[in-house]
Amino acid sequence: MKKGLIFLIWYKIFLILVLLSVFVSEIFCMKSVNICELRDRAYWVSCLAWNLNDANILAIGSDDRTVRIWNVKRGIYINVLKGHTDWIRCLVWNLNDANILATGSYDGTVRIWNVKSGNCINILEDWVSCLAWNPNDANILATRSYDGTVRMWNVKSGNCINILEDWVSCLGWNSNNANILATGSKEGIVRIWNIKRGICIKVLKGHTDWVRYLAWNSNDVNILATGSKEGIVRIWNIKRGICIKVLKGHTDWIRYLAWNPNDANILATGSDDRTVRIWNVKSGNCINILEDYTGWIRCLAWNSNDANILATGSDDKTVRIWKFIYPFVKRENDNREVSFSDIKILCENFEKLGISDN
Repeated sequence: MKKGLIFLIWYKIFLILVLLSVFVSEIFCMKSVNICELRDRAYWVSCLAWNLNDANILAIGSDDRTVRIWNVKRGIYINVLKGHTDWIRCLVWNLNDANILATGSYDGTVRIWNVKSGNCINILEDWVSCLAWNPNDANILATRSYDGTVRMWNVKSGNCINILEDWVSCLGWNSNNANILATGSKEGIVRIWNIKRGICIKVLKGHTDWVRYLAWNSNDVNILATGSKEGIVRIWNIKRGICIKVLKGHTDWIRYLAWNPNDANILATGSDDRTVRIWNVKSGNCINILEDYTGWIRCLAWNSNDANILATGSDDKTVRIWKFIYPFVKRENDNREVSFSDIKILCENFEKLGISDN
């Protein structure tokens, strides 16, 4: 009896030590290095997005009313898109044509650009806070308007083809179903819409304040992340209609969040508390905190061609490019078993890029 009791006690201690070692190893293997800092003018960075085809191309919008297209590898901007008459609020690359960029401004217009030529190819009259391209149709753009509606546009014709009456603050298409759109509201409610039918098919309640941003998981089409003014991130299973995880740690608004393109468990969040947090959503742990900021985090984006690279934009007038050591790209051996034994320290040979204004 005594031997059995002693064994049980040691077994419990063993399990606790294993759990602690997993947590500690997760925290310490997720290292990062700031490999580049773009600081070329005294303007706020309001939005940014990586080009979907070229890992070195980053579009950055600011309150100087321009969008600059940066070649991060060379450390210079290669084009400046001019035409808006007020600061740039949001921008997004077309999912089907890597040369097409949509930008929204406080001047009450959305501009569609051919970045290769630098020409504005269409202008939509809409005062917007966010934009999202339809994943299946290169001509369909969704906008969240300040009049409390979500509008669907055919950018080729310039016509508004559908309007959803809902006071929303953010939106996002489901990458697997071009008819499914998620919206978040100032009341803390998240709604899932069937655009084809023009109806709300699910209402998700849990946030107690403004849902500032949301993002669908690119690897699991049923998973949606939402961030709110209360500083809390919620992870939803849309199929079941429930919140499956609550991530706490930020002490101010969640301004932006993005799923890692290669690892369905990794989420980056940016906040007015001047930090970026990297989360393992499966465990619920914050595995890294980027604190090298003196302003709010306005925007962030994972590089879709290199899942270890994250760009962040802040009110401190800088864009920082981060390289992570964490193995976002999982490797499989001949038996299809996942292994991380061949992880390399990827940041050792990176030098800070020189930034030129020429």
